Amino acid sequence: MNSTVLSPDLEIQTHPDYNTSHHTENGFRNPWKMEEPKPGPLDALGWMVSFAFKKREDLPLFSVPMDPSFVANHPDLRSAHWIGHSTVLLKLGGKYVLLDPVFANRASPVPFAGPRREVDLPIEIEDLPGVDVVVLSHNHYDHLDTDAIARLAGKFDPLFIVPLRNGDVMRSAGARRVIELDWRQSVSAEGMTFHCLPARHFSNRGLTDRNEMLWASFLIEHDGWKAYFAGDTGYAEHFSEIGRMFPGIDLALIPIGAYKPRWFMREVHVDPEEAMQAFVDLGASEFFAIHWGTFILAEEALHEPAERMEQLILKKKMDRSRFHILMAGQSVGLDRF
Repeated sequence: MNSTVLSPDLEIQTHPDYNTSHHTENGFRNPWKMEEPKPGPLDALGWMVSFAFKKREDLPLFSVPMDPSFVANHPDLRSAHWIGHSTVLLKLGGKYVLLDPVFANRASPVPFAGPRREVDLPIEIEDLPGVDVVVLSHNHYDHLDTDAIARLAGKFDPLFIVPLRNGDVMRSAGARRVIELDWRQSVSAEGMTFHCLPARHFSNRGLTDRNEMLWASFLIEHDGWKAYFAGDTGYAEHFSEIGRMFPGIDLALIPIGAYKPRWFMREVHVDPEEAMQAFVDLGASEFFAIHWGTFILAEEALHEPAERMEQLILKKKMDRSRFHILMAGQSVGLDRF
């Protein structure tokens, strides 16, 4: 692997199969072809209008208040704590890694409109037991909350590890230590190694910046133990590639929600069946469900992704103890397998 020196203790490592096939003159792209015609702008607009008036049949979901002392004193060497949507606090040894921190009441650029949080936030930033590293998958509002970045920077001053060209957004929100990575690059920090890897998605914060900032998934290594964070993604060959690159993945955090209608969402969001296939492709030991049950982002009922996952586990006769489909605020120890 080649390396680029950032400071005496941080180097960006480049994997042997690094390439820039996802780079273009106008930003970034997904290198995988769609099996079906890509929806056009009018299709997307028509769906958004109909979605706004669609009658919902959601069942109520609930969160569990998260006890910071329980997190800090968890008996397992490694543990995962679901805060909601794609926000997860990993405790790895004595270090804390926070994934896609969103603590806002709405996943939106404005506080008075947009998808609202449908379950209570189980813990506030100020009550977290610690944050050493923040990992960001991409810049959508349900994954990048700039107010949360500012609060995290002010209280913990963590290292922020982000995909290419997301650094300015983080720094403008108050982050002081930011590392930007391209797909198939990595950096070692705080006793862990963070590998930036492909994902099938897109990016934008406004109307004119589509795909100017990279999106990614990440693999985190800690003393031989591996966690894969899929971020936000459609299904593609990258899951098999990552499984080959990193055999023996211990935990895969995979999205299961925001998948209907498939003609619109398939390119960028897996459904439960594809999430299960991604888990198989990765060859991972344990599954942790993310990207569901928090914000209403698509047509399926808020509770449906979990129900479909449970049905799949039964249908495929999988070991239920390896699947973690939690309520927001719940935790799981990761040293059992």
